[in-house]
Amino acid sequence: VVLGEGYSGLVRMATGVHDGRTYALKSVQVPDRSSPQLKQLRNETQVFLELDHPHVCRLYDVYEDEGHVHFAMEHCAGRELYDRLAEVRKFPEFTAASTMVQMLVAIRYLHEKQIAHRDIKLENFLYETEQADARLKLIDFGFSKRWSQDKPLRKACGTAYYMAPEVLAEDQDKSYTSQCDMWSLGVIAFMLLSGHAPFEGDPENMANNIRNGSYSFDPAQWRGVSPDAKAFVSSLLQVDGSVRMTAEAALRHKWLKGVGHKRLTGAELRGFVGNLQRFSQATRFQRTVLTMMAWTLRPEDSRRVRRGFLEMDQKKRGMITKEDLKSLKLDKKVAEELEEAIESSCDGEVSYSDFLAATVLVGLDMDESTIRATFNKFDHDRSGLITKSDLEVVMGDPEQAEDFLAAADEADTGALSYEAFKAALSEGTGR
Repeated sequence: VVLGEGYSGLVRMATGVHDGRTYALKSVQVPDRSSPQLKQLRNETQVFLELDHPHVCRLYDVYEDEGHVHFAMEHCAGRELYDRLAEVRKFPEFTAASTMVQMLVAIRYLHEKQIAHRDIKLENFLYETEQADARLKLIDFGFSKRWSQDKPLRKACGTAYYMAPEVLAEDQDKSYTSQCDMWSLGVIAFMLLSGHAPFEGDPENMANNIRNGSYSFDPAQWRGVSPDAKAFVSSLLQVDGSVRMTAEAALRHKWLKGVGHKRLTGAELRGFVGNLQRFSQATRFQRTVLTMMAWTLRPEDSRRVRRGFLEMDQKKRGMITKEDLKSLKLDKKVAEELEEAIESSCDGEVSYSDFLAATVLVGLDMDESTIRATFNKFDHDRSGLITKSDLEVVMGDPEQAEDFLAAADEADTGALSYEAFKAALSEGTGR
């Protein structure tokens, strides 16, 4: 089944041989190993593998064979944001605001990592499911690139309707930053609220209008839309990227005030805090396995804790830090204990995978199929045993692989059976 077509190849539905799960498989043809396309795909892979956020589609595995590179990604069963908008023409204002928050937290996360997406558009946000309240996920990192003040971006790329003025600049010495994504979000916000694109027409006229920031709020199209919403759009469609709202500032805009997830109850917050404290007491082996296990969770399981992570991530940077904990107004002793736990087990920051892993350890059932699927992730050659060579492939670090194996291989056999793996995972947890 063909799910869609991205910038660089078809995306098909696929089923995992060892776990039975459904994946979205993007296969890209590469003429030869010296092809510039292969270099771009490796860049996409490098960026994609770094990303770990509730509103970013997950990349699970990458396979390279003769003539192709295959990306096994999270399957989002819902449709594109474009399709939902086309059905209703434009969104009610609150729905548009809620949609914008979901997109902004994903972009804020990328920008915190100095990554520009460079192809933000309606088609690159997918709904996780077909449900009316399904969450959005950002996809397609083919144009994404890390940048810095010393190494700004220069290549003109993306989709014409959404491209920022600085990307379309005709100056040969042009350069730009990740703020180009914020212009694209402004175009999306305009379309969600009005049902029309701010820039249309033949390519040359459209490009000129974008460079000049020439657009208008047609009264017929914008009837009933609040001044705050229009101000939000105008703050994003600023020709000067340095004046344009950042993702951080956009999330604080008064149009989005009060929009987002329901606040956690005291009981919910205490539960998540307890999970993190117990996760910090797990062995390094257990934390490594649980983090891998978090990537194999069913969507319905990960949905249970996503809201907790997004609420505890007060600064919306895609991680929970000690600074976030201070904003949660926890009991002083609990806050101090949790800060110490985060520092010792998560290097001072709790990623989304860490948060899911903590919940796996405490709040979710580690059923046989989940444990087996995780074991299979480490058993790279499918021999039924996890060996050092398996771990070196999966973990990419020979020293880390050796430590991992030694921590669980009590019989000193040089390999880990499924039963030994399961016993080491359950040690000290009361399971």
